Amino acid sequence: MTLAQQMIVISPAHGPAPLSAEQRELLVGKARWTRTVFDAGFSTVPTICITRAAWQALQDERDKPVDRLRTAWVTTLFKLVNKGEDPPMLVVRTSAIRHRAGLMGVKKDIVPPANEADSVALRKPLGRAIQAAFDSYEKSEPVWAEHQSENARNSQIVVIQATARGDIDLFMTRDEQSGRSGPAPLKGHPFPDLGNSAEEMKQMCELLDVASGRHMVACVARYKGKVQFISARPTPVTAEADLAAAVDRAEAGIWSTHQAVKSFNPARLPYILHPRLEADKERKAIASGLGVSPGAASGKIVFA
Repeated sequence: MTLAQQMIVISPAHGPAPLSAEQRELLVGKARWTRTVFDAGFSTVPTICITRAAWQALQDERDKPVDRLRTAWVTTLFKLVNKGEDPPMLVVRTSAIRHRAGLMGVKKDIVPPANEADSVALRKPLGRAIQAAFDSYEKSEPVWAEHQSENARNSQIVVIQATARGDIDLFMTRDEQSGRSGPAPLKGHPFPDLGNSAEEMKQMCELLDVASGRHMVACVARYKGKVQFISARPTPVTAEADLAAAVDRAEAGIWSTHQAVKSFNPARLPYILHPRLEADKERKAIASGLGVSPGAASGKIVFA
């Protein structure tokens, strides 16, 4: 795969965006979920990404009397622009297989480059944000010594998006307590008034759940009654919610029983077994007293 092919259009502002198998393999984390939603036909904020190898090659090209890669980069950036409109303000995100401490948080309200040179200049807002995103991977990953690890480093990606219009909503694809299919509230955030978009957002939740097999936090924009997907990321939830979700996926035929069992870490069982031991309503205690340990006296396992 060439370096120019490592400047990937995930969801264009207009037109198709065919991807090769090699390009799809590079899409991890937020980039993968964004492409999943785009492929399913949902409205998706214009999004592209670039690998570390391609970005470094763009920097190296600045000192040479050629601009072949820069031309490819500018062409890719224009995929973020709607026809007949000015270039939008931009957003830059990291996009890792797993979230790690130290990764750069989302950078918003980035002024688009005014010319080709500005599109790769590290002193300009876009170039500075992209470089900061790649630098943050170094803070969260081990030292890259082996050849295989170096290839993984070169394949790291940074996502660039057009700024979405309208109100931004965050929600869970499954309830973080019960595991029921969403959309569901995200703790600390007001639950959006779904209105006419309820069914569309439900389908979006189901799509992300099938694709990821995880509880996800989804981010969408709502503008003039329409929903536009922005991003999604997995998030940890309670053992009860994970187990309930695994059972639900198995019952829905998304997973086999074996997959459902394999997905749940047995070390988490103690966190859910005790709260599920409910009193037998048909039986009444004949006496009560001080808390003691019947098992210690009898040598038997006793549930009290």
